[in-house]
Amino acid sequence: MIKDSNDNKKTVLVLGINGQDGSYVGQHLLAQGYTVIGLGRQENSKWIKNPDHFKYICHNLKDTEGLRSILSIYRPNIIYHMAALHGPSGFKYEEHWSEAHLINTITAHAVLEYLRTANIDGGLIYLSSSKVFDIDNINIVDELTARKSTCIYTITKNSATDLIGYYRRHHGIRSSVVWTFNHESPRRSCEYFIPKVANILSSALCDRKYTAEVKTLKFWCDWGSASEYMKIVIEIAENSLGEDYILATGQSIWAEDVVSQIFGEFDLLHTNHISEQITYGKDYGNRITANISKLKSIVKRTPVITPSDIIREMVMSKISNAVAYQLNTDPLGNE
Repeated sequence: MIKDSNDNKKTVLVLGINGQDGSYVGQHLLAQGYTVIGLGRQENSKWIKNPDHFKYICHNLKDTEGLRSILSIYRPNIIYHMAALHGPSGFKYEEHWSEAHLINTITAHAVLEYLRTANIDGGLIYLSSSKVFDIDNINIVDELTARKSTCIYTITKNSATDLIGYYRRHHGIRSSVVWTFNHESPRRSCEYFIPKVANILSSALCDRKYTAEVKTLKFWCDWGSASEYMKIVIEIAENSLGEDYILATGQSIWAEDVVSQIFGEFDLLHTNHISEQITYGKDYGNRITANISKLKSIVKRTPVITPSDIIREMVMSKISNAVAYQLNTDPLGNE
């Protein structure tokens, strides 16, 4: 059921509602009383099941004309562009070049045109990535850091950012680009580093002889919580739409230190369970620090959840699910 348009809370459209970021944004918006329309390419909503004030539309964002029709019919005020063609390290974007442009760039352009022509009090939140910055020769990243397109993913993300800047300058469209550093949750695919570590730890707790291989534990990273980040994204939309932000913890940490700490909490030594394909010293690579002073100054909120908190949540969730399964299964294995 969709709320009447005269309600105080505006109608929002979330692109990519079944993804990690889109699902958290949708849930937090619903909790705050918004009417939410969510688009996903799957037949049903994956994470949001509450029908009150929520409408799910199965729609593939490669269909730009279909998106324009949805915008015209439902006339949302705020559009959260959470969808992206994005893969883990080593993902071959060349094999998905058309989809990358359609989802990462063309959909944003369609939304900007809707906002330009619809005569509606609205705006756009576009989620981008820290990967778009030229970090080869710098140590600190802020909103004014030069961007550099180094792959199809960053080309498409930077193209959307340039379009947003153009429509903001020439047409007065209220829009914000939020460059997120790494952010994780139990909803993240297991191909990513933090879920992979959580899976190894969970397996090691069940079998003290369990071992697995990762590419490396030797790198610097700024990690945060996807759920917490999306709450902050909503605050940006509510209070300072039109400003661009770096969204990160501001703390660059050594991955192996995180892994060692969380394994130690469970009385395990990570080196007994994880082997590495490649190893480096802490002087390897460029240690990038996110400058989040603008976020602190204007939004007056910064992330506090640590990567250890996230891994712990994932592990405890897996343990709870395993216990629940055992309780629902009889000794003969019949459900």
